[in-house]
Amino acid sequence: MTRGSMGACAVLLLCAAALLGAGEAAAAAPLNATAPSIGGSAVDGKHLKAARGTWGGAKPFAYAYQWSRCDASGNACAELPTATKPSYKLTDQDVGRTLRVAVTVTDAAASSASSTSAPSAVVQPAALSKRKRPSITGSTKDGQLLTVGTGTWKGTQPQSFAYQWQACTKSGACSDIEGATGSSYRVASAQIGRKLRAIVTATNAAGEASAASKTSKPATAGPPVSVSAPAIEGSLQEGQTLSANPGGWAGTGPISYAFQWLRCSAAGGGCAEIPGATGSTYTAEGADLASNLAVVVTASGPQGSVAATSPETQPILGILPTSSVLPSISGVLQDGQLLSVATGAWSGTQPIAYAFQWQLCNALGQACESIEGATGSSLKLDPSEIGRTLAVVVTATNSAGSASATSPVSGLIAGILPANTAPPAISGVLKTGQLLSVTNGTWSGSAPISYAYQWQLCNALGGGCADISKATEPGFKLSLTDVGLTLRAIVTATNGAGSVSQASPVTGLIAGLL
Repeated sequence: MTRGSMGACAVLLLCAAALLGAGEAAAAAPLNATAPSIGGSAVDGKHLKAARGTWGGAKPFAYAYQWSRCDASGNACAELPTATKPSYKLTDQDVGRTLRVAVTVTDAAASSASSTSAPSAVVQPAALSKRKRPSITGSTKDGQLLTVGTGTWKGTQPQSFAYQWQACTKSGACSDIEGATGSSYRVASAQIGRKLRAIVTATNAAGEASAASKTSKPATAGPPVSVSAPAIEGSLQEGQTLSANPGGWAGTGPISYAFQWLRCSAAGGGCAEIPGATGSTYTAEGADLASNLAVVVTASGPQGSVAATSPETQPILGILPTSSVLPSISGVLQDGQLLSVATGAWSGTQPIAYAFQWQLCNALGQACESIEGATGSSLKLDPSEIGRTLAVVVTATNSAGSASATSPVSGLIAGILPANTAPPAISGVLKTGQLLSVTNGTWSGSAPISYAYQWQLCNALGGGCADISKATEPGFKLSLTDVGLTLRAIVTATNGAGSVSQASPVTGLIAGLL
């Protein structure tokens, strides 16, 4: 059905309604004859106006409005809660979208009906126009930083800005300063005597527009200005040479630099000048250990002097101990003797403290293991170490940390050869058939000591002694063949160092039985 035919039907319905009784007419809702429509320019910031259309029914009518934002094709509409007036001011959020308006009519009988307009044209962004020109702040002395504001602009958001600084002659001719395209510009010596201005270009979806700031006063010479802080470079360790980077400076030249190194607390602050440390380099020394360093750089030019201080470093570290001569073991390598270890030679931050750990190794100087409790600079040898070798681990410690070095392995540890201090003695009755016994005597030497025995038969004078076969026990039973002769016993003491023998005194004559 066409819009014209709809209108004709609406007229017929109105006529029919007029022929009805008064009660029936009052009950009919308002009838839309012509749909609402939207007028106005569909541009951000402009107003759209709702034409409410034409309606039939029991007058007077009351009208209500509800605007909705839709996609570019007029679909997917969502009501705008506060947009309930006959007109609607377009915003940035409407750009690229369309609007519809719904008109609700209420008649005298409180009956209502609604009708919605066709979508508006797609909303376009508003072109940019300057409201307030950009302005420059800051000093025009050489080396100082100037900043330009964007100014204020009419037009659709979002807006972005680009900058171009220019230098102008006395005649007013301005030219771009190469590379000066930020919102700030540091005055350069080349601009002395010239005025400066900035061109701000604003851009949005509708295009771009530019505006120039007022020109500044002519640039003049100026004292040094610190652009980037001084810095300390190098290894933060005792004995290392550090360098002072003066940092970045601007201002009227030529500029020269002077230095003063500072020693600060490890927690930061509390800095004091280091006497004589006024060069561009400084070698960290023992007094700097666990302290921070900083350097004051004083820049001087024709217009004056200015000082800037570097950030503090981290604390200066010591030099880890380093062994240049290995530890060594001295003393007699024999059971019961006292050995000592020399630490060897070490370099590194003083003071250096030393700790020791003795190790017991096999006869080949391998498979070394720590000796429990042997942590002094000396060690007394005991029998358990006989036939083995030793080494010592020396650990040197200073403020930078610890390092260890191991001595060369010692030679074999010798035992003490047994030595007889009281000879063996034979006891028993010197008669045929009696059992004699011999004592070990007393011995010194490395324990353990084991004993072996050999009985000998001697002539009546105690000479010409010869071993008795199989008589190798501590006891010996006399026989008839022994009558008229004498005896003695040879006791052989053996330990890890070797063997030593000692004969008992010769007995008296062996008697026969009566």
